[in-house]
Amino acid sequence: MNTADRSSLDSFLKHDIIKNIYFNNPISCADLSERVGKSIPIVTKAISELIDTGHIIESGHAASTGGRRPQVYTSIHCFCSNGSVICPDKDF
Repeated sequence: MNTADRSSLDSFLKHDIIKNIYFNNPISCADLSERVGKSIPIVTKAISELIDTGHIIESGHAASTGGRRPQVYTSIHCFCSNGSVICPDKDF
């Protein structure tokens, strides 16, 4: 896979993650992984990049079902328009 294709897939994945966070706010990495159909390590990497660029933030922990409570994420500066999530002043 060439760099342009990988970049396009990364961009699509990040948009899909933001969309899922927007509509399922807040949501854990494991739930995001299941919803977007990618592995937890791939989703974790994308989440870290989205946090670094200011698209999403860590917003606390979910309730425990036994074991460690999962970190949950929230989108910021994003809104929905005709089923698409738009993040003004943000570009990936």
